[in-house]
Amino acid sequence: MRRKRIFRWPIIFTAMTLLTALFIVGCGGAAEEAAPSQPASAPAAAQQEAPTEAPAPQQQEQPAAAATAAPPPATSAPTRPSFVGTTPVAQPEPTAETTASAGELKTKDLVFLFSQQTRQGVMDCDVTGSATSQHRPSHEFLIDANRYNGSLEPQLATDWSVSEDGRTWNFKLREGVNFHFGYGEFTAHDVVNSLNYYTNPVCGASYSDYFRTNPQALPEVISDHEINIVMGARPELIFDYWISGYRGLPMTSKAQWDTGCPNGSAEYESFAEVPHLEGYCSAGEPTLLEEGPARLGPYQFAEFEKGIGWVWERAPGEHYRVDPDWDTIEIKIIEEASTRLAAMLAREAHVATIDRALVGEALDAGLDLAPSQVVAVNSMMVFGGMYYATKEGPEFAPYSAASYDPTVPWAAPGDTGKMVRMAMNKAIDRDSIRENIFDGQGAEGRVAGLIPSAEAFGGEYAGYNPEWEESWEELYGFDPERAKELLTEAGYPNGFNVPIISYTMSGLPEMKDYVVAIAAMWENIGLTTEIREMEFSQWRQEYRGATTTCCIYPFRGYAEPPHPTIHFAYSPERFMRFYVSDTVWQNTYNALNSLNFEEQLGHWHAATDELFYEVASIPLHTLSVQVVIDPEVVEEYIYLGPYGGQFTDLEHIKGVRY
Repeated sequence: MRRKRIFRWPIIFTAMTLLTALFIVGCGGAAEEAAPSQPASAPAAAQQEAPTEAPAPQQQEQPAAAATAAPPPATSAPTRPSFVGTTPVAQPEPTAETTASAGELKTKDLVFLFSQQTRQGVMDCDVTGSATSQHRPSHEFLIDANRYNGSLEPQLATDWSVSEDGRTWNFKLREGVNFHFGYGEFTAHDVVNSLNYYTNPVCGASYSDYFRTNPQALPEVISDHEINIVMGARPELIFDYWISGYRGLPMTSKAQWDTGCPNGSAEYESFAEVPHLEGYCSAGEPTLLEEGPARLGPYQFAEFEKGIGWVWERAPGEHYRVDPDWDTIEIKIIEEASTRLAAMLAREAHVATIDRALVGEALDAGLDLAPSQVVAVNSMMVFGGMYYATKEGPEFAPYSAASYDPTVPWAAPGDTGKMVRMAMNKAIDRDSIRENIFDGQGAEGRVAGLIPSAEAFGGEYAGYNPEWEESWEELYGFDPERAKELLTEAGYPNGFNVPIISYTMSGLPEMKDYVVAIAAMWENIGLTTEIREMEFSQWRQEYRGATTTCCIYPFRGYAEPPHPTIHFAYSPERFMRFYVSDTVWQNTYNALNSLNFEEQLGHWHAATDELFYEVASIPLHTLSVQVVIDPEVVEEYIYLGPYGGQFTDLEHIKGVRY
């Protein structure tokens, strides 16, 4: 790995007014975004009245936990859901990109301090969704999210549309965009190659299996600058969301990959698990590791050292959508919050993630705060081993009904397990955690992974049910004495042992702190806790392997609508499996195969009702994410918050000019 230089050393927005921003399905115009004032039109498929469903699956057995068996009728729904609920910021939204000021920057090399990342690497398959911020300065996607309000906007695709059956997405591609390191112009063939690489069965990226299996994205090149992506397994009305910067299919150069295959496609590696894809030149990976992946963003790869960080250098020439201020952006990994703060106070860095409890010290020292534009993350604890679904078969592997252990207290069948989960929730003083760990910020969650507001994400499409408030205190509200009674009623008067996994995820540097606080609260009702610290990447293998029965663990979810949350976190065929049951799966299946958003809404409500009333998880708080900035160096950092590792749009950070 080449390295050009040696690394130098080993506000509060809690009152949220939510509004809606509709996604663009067919769009064009300038690539550099302004803060939009009008929503875009809905896609044709989204406006259909009559629902269309795929053939029903085989009849399923009832789940171990009681559940809503059939979806309630939807009362109202937008024709096209929005996927982010926006919050006002302290300053007015600009109407266009700020014009560069006159004068010289104090430095041309920006230093950004991150907390420990979940996975680190150079290749796109080396990192998870929460760690993609490592690569964001170099990435371009077909579609991106507007950094002010989250609406979809053109990036490498100038226009896109979906067929009436929800199966075929067409993308018109931007011409004249060149890859880093001289690897030529971006074309549809690079999209195909990037998809083949990103969906290979050994790829460790978070959303690889979405594109690979369900809905199964199959590329069809129409011309060098037009491509169809066909859904092989089912309709997908929000594929533009999934392929955008929210989740993303990263683009790398086919020509760079092909340096390892002088005889062309005959030397490509293919995989029996994905016979529908043509493979890619895996032998080209050494070239990408040596040079850095050739991408299309305003910055190109310069250096990487695991445990230390990355350096991105401004790509030569004029970029088609942005003229960044910085010659280099250096991302450094520093796990300890106090060390990151000390570096900022010493003016050795310019942007940093800092625990909320330490922000006051930073502000007192003349630093400033840059919060995300919208509510961005959910904090939670997850009950391991909530494997109630009776699903079997290769599409669910490694999950099977045998994954379930009914002797685990919180996963016990029926009322016994539910009473234990209620007790563990009612032992938690959420107000204390918010005041003492989150510095008074945030709002209480209701279902882990969902924003607790009927106004977010285009109204009722949030999956939130206002009737939950009537049962919140009974099921989840802080009451240690009632928690002890529930344990006794469940058959555990003397408590039981609770192993708790502890690590940190991006956007929530306080994660280990709230784990310690919750452990003490559980001790207070008679449980015995054991905190096991480990790297997130290690625990990730456990939840992907459906082997979390041992423990309870923290997690951080993006602020998002129910479609990605339920499908990825609460479905047996997906890798997170926070709580899986046959009825949640059935409602998910029905929603994903419907071509009517109102009908989808009914199924999502049925699923989220089950999660709430069965006390499926431990919801904590929804929060914006924030960074501390040095106002003598950084004039402005505006970023959306709930996607791509939270800290995106580094190329738009504006420097102070003197």
